[in-house]
Amino acid sequence: MGAMHNPFVPESLEGWSILHLMYRVRWDRLRGASSADLQRMADEVTRAVPVPDAGSTAFVQMLGHKADLMFICFRRGFEQLAQAQLALSRTEIAGALEGAKKRRVPAWLEMDAGNFKATVRTLPSKEEMAIPVQEQLVVALYSK
Repeated sequence: MGAMHNPFVPESLEGWSILHLMYRVRWDRLRGASSADLQRMADEVTRAVPVPDAGSTAFVQMLGHKADLMFICFRRGFEQLAQAQLALSRTEIAGALEGAKKRRVPAWLEMDAGNFKATVRTLPSKEEMAIPVQEQLVVALYSK
């Protein structure tokens, strides 16, 4: 396996850069559309996002998640991934897609998404923890 071109971004073993776009479908915006309109919008996306000889794109229905639909784009570089994302945003159906909710960054954590870096500013207090912690169980586990 060759060296990755960006150590902060994993690639596939074959060297592909991968973009996962997850969306919740705003069904209320599509309810009035006819079957022909829905098919036309789907055809537009399948023509707009894939690029011959540049990589593959998978369209996935998500079940049991916050998102309804995921696009997985495989491209040789980040410029091509950005082009795929831009092409999707220019389709008619993009108006009915809402980005999957992202988690709020807690105050004790500093995020630098552009450089794929996070810094712990302070240790979180019990009240700042996003999940409930039962100290008795932690103590019991580590006392064994």
